[in-house]
Amino acid sequence: VMLGAAASRLPTSGVARVLYIVSASLAALSFLVAFLLPGIGQVEFMLYAELVSRPVGLFGWNSSFGVVAAVAAVVAFSRWLTTRSISYLLAAVAFLGIAQFSQSATSVVATIAAALASAAISVKRPLILAFFGILAGIAAVTSGFANGILGSVFGTLGRTTDLTGRTLIWDIALERINKSPFVGWGFGAEPNSSIPGFDLSHAHNGYIQVVLEVGLV
Repeated sequence: VMLGAAASRLPTSGVARVLYIVSASLAALSFLVAFLLPGIGQVEFMLYAELVSRPVGLFGWNSSFGVVAAVAAVVAFSRWLTTRSISYLLAAVAFLGIAQFSQSATSVVATIAAALASAAISVKRPLILAFFGILAGIAAVTSGFANGILGSVFGTLGRTTDLTGRTLIWDIALERINKSPFVGWGFGAEPNSSIPGFDLSHAHNGYIQVVLEVGLV
């Protein structure tokens, strides 16, 4: 997503144009497939003993769908900063909405972060420093109220502060790692859980998964 923002700032707009056409087309088609043909454009899986569905469109998983929409949104927003064309601004809002529709919280956060970075690049350096200084100040001030604020933010994105159960999965995986920390449990090892309906096919963290499989040695 950040590369998309950077490419859109290049003097030669050919790269940005191709990137925008490809990402926008894939995101729009995926949205139509997921919305109009849910039997094809959505996947179902068990989460906390509950059957849930995620829109995937033309992709295998909703995160991929969300990332493509995020790239389209960021490139459109960056082009709006350059051209001030209202069509790019409307497109950026639309693709941000599609990223939200994909139920990929990471893509939504990445879109907003990259758009802010692209906006900061377009202003003078003192304003860039002030921008990141304000962000650091906000982070410092809100750290004492993290539970309430983060709960609201994650709730808006359709997530919880445990990152949709990932922190629980990490705890379970780390417990198994502690039983064989040096040589692991072999390739393809999975975290074990006694929680009914809690399917743990992997640790949802690359570093933890590697140590779980092959150990520290």
